[in-house]
Amino acid sequence: MAEFKGEMSPSAAGAGPSSIRPEIDAIHRLRAVVSTQSGPVESDALRTRVMEVGVRAELLQQAACKTCAAIDALTSMEESLLFALDAAREAMQARSLPAGALDRLQSQVDIAVRSLDWQSQFARFGDCGLFCGENTVELEAEKIELPGISSATIGGSWVDSAAFEKMDTGEVEYSQSVASVLDGGPNCLAQWADGAARALEAGLGQLREIKETLDSFYNASVLPGVGTLAVALSNVIASEPPPGSLKDITAMLEEYKRELGSMAAGTAVSDSQGILELLS
Repeated sequence: MAEFKGEMSPSAAGAGPSSIRPEIDAIHRLRAVVSTQSGPVESDALRTRVMEVGVRAELLQQAACKTCAAIDALTSMEESLLFALDAAREAMQARSLPAGALDRLQSQVDIAVRSLDWQSQFARFGDCGLFCGENTVELEAEKIELPGISSATIGGSWVDSAAFEKMDTGEVEYSQSVASVLDGGPNCLAQWADGAARALEAGLGQLREIKETLDSFYNASVLPGVGTLAVALSNVIASEPPPGSLKDITAMLEEYKRELGSMAAGTAVSDSQGILELLS
C-alpha cells in the first residue's frame, strides 16, 4: 500500500448518518433550533445569517460522523490484526508446541484476517465504502483521503531479498502482505511464522497511522468547529433576536454551554463558553 500521509487540502464536505457522540448530537439539535428559528424571522438579512449557521452545522456534523465511523472501523480492524499477531508470535515457538497446536493457531489467523477484510468491505458511510480507496473526510478547507484497505493492500516494507518488494514505489508485494499469512500463503505459520508476524506488525502499524491522522483531524478541526458554531449562532441572536423567541433560544444556549464544558475540557471547544455567557 502506498504511504498514507494524511495531508490536508482544499475541498467541500460530504454526507452521511449521525453518530451517538455527545458533541455530534449537540450539533444535530443546534441544526434543529436553527431550522425552527429561520421560519418566522422577519429580516431577510437575519434569515440568511441563521440559514448559514444551519448549513455550517450540517457540514460539521457530516464530517464528524464520517470521521467517527472511520475511526470505529479502524479500531475493529486493529483488534482483528492483534488477534492474528498473537497467534503468529506463539507459532514462532513451533518446536515447543504440542501436536496440532500450529493448525489451531493458523485457524485463528485465518479467522482474524478474513474478519479484517469483511470489516473493511462493509465499513460504509452513506452509499460509499469508507476504505474503498475513493472516499475522503472533508471539512471546509481540509480534506483527508481514506486509503483502500484490505489484507492484500497492507503489510510490510521489510525485505530479505529486494525481489520481494517494489523498491521504487513502496507498494506491498503479496509475499509481504497480511493476506500472505493465510493458510497456504508464503507467510503461513507452517511456512514462516516469523514472516507472518512481521507482515502483521507492519499492517497493524499502517492502520494505527491512519487512525492517528483521523484522531488528530477530529480533535484539531471537528471539536473546535462545535464551539465556533455556538459562537456564530450567539452573534446572530445577539445582533437581532427574533421577536418572542429569545427566551427559548437562551435556554437552548445554556444547555449547549453545559455540553461544551463536559465534552472537551482543555480543547478549543471550551473557548466558546465565554461568549455564550453574554447571552445568559
